[in-house]
Formats: sequence, C-alpha cells, structure tokens
Amino acid sequence: MQATRQDAIDAREVITRFWHRRRLCGGNYLKVLVRDKGRCRNCGGEVNIEVHHRDRNRRNNNMNNLRMLCKSCHRTIMHCHVKKLMLW
Repeated sequence: MQATRQDAIDAREVITRFWHRRRLCGGNYLKVLVRDKGRCRNCGGEVNIEVHHRDRNRRNNNMNNLRMLCKSCHRTIMHCHVKKLMLW
C-alpha cells in the first residue's frame, strides 16, 4: 500500500497536534498516532485521544501492543472489561 500525499499531510497534522507527547510510550506515541490517524480505534473520535496498552502492561511499548482510544472508550475497556469493544 503506497502512501498518498493526503496521508503525508494528515500525518504532519497529527504530529503537530501531539508533538509535546513524543517521548511517551518508549518514543512510539507519535508512531501509533500516525498509524491510527489520530483517531480512536473503537469509535473513530478525535477528541481526548489516549494510548491503550492491550496487555495492560505500561512497560510493554511494542507497537503491536499500543492502540489509540478516546477517553470514553479507554475507560470503558479498562474499567468495565467490555470485550466487545476490543478490536483485537
């Protein structure tokens, strides 16, 4: 799959919005944001985006373990343990 010019512009916008968080998650925060296009992997929202560690281990910052979720979906997954919302 080849990246388009629009993808490059979108990636720059995402990086600009979240540049201050670049060192989070072992330096993978911005990579995950770009991969997930700055949106929640569950509902597609763009507000209050957070990193979710799939295995719930904050030290495991492998790209396959990280997902972007909005605050609402993240809270639901972490506290209510609703398995239907998990995309993996």
